[in-house]
Amino acid sequence: MKKALGGRIPEAKTVVFPVWRDDREFLYSKNDIVGAFAMWSVRQSPYNCPADLYSAIQQLYKALDKNIVFDSNNLGYAMLSCDKILDTLEKLFDEISTIEAWNQPEPDDDFIDLGALARNIAHTLTLESLMTQEVEDEIVLQGRL
Repeated sequence: MKKALGGRIPEAKTVVFPVWRDDREFLYSKNDIVGAFAMWSVRQSPYNCPADLYSAIQQLYKALDKNIVFDSNNLGYAMLSCDKILDTLEKLFDEISTIEAWNQPEPDDDFIDLGALARNIAHTLTLESLMTQEVEDEIVLQGRL
């Protein structure tokens, strides 16, 4: 490698990814949030499936009920921003021991980065909502809705 770089070794650099924050609110159900949680948990896992995923899902459902008001008049949905989802998930992941255990690099140094997990969930939900809104706006402009 040193030869390929012209005899010099590059200096190690830390890459910091900015956290995309957005305060626009969209309607989300618990299933929206937990579905994105299940998807990203599997995607980020170094294994086929994170340990105790079913238990983590059940615990997350209960914790969401205690931390977010899903309005029964609104068919069980809540108006949430990317920021609110991210902040809530980061807090809950620290409180739910099954999920928090995924962040421990034992026994083989593999783990799930819970900060990245929370960001991926919040960003996925927000981007889906933004794309849906854009499509709906375009349909309205074309006079089809």
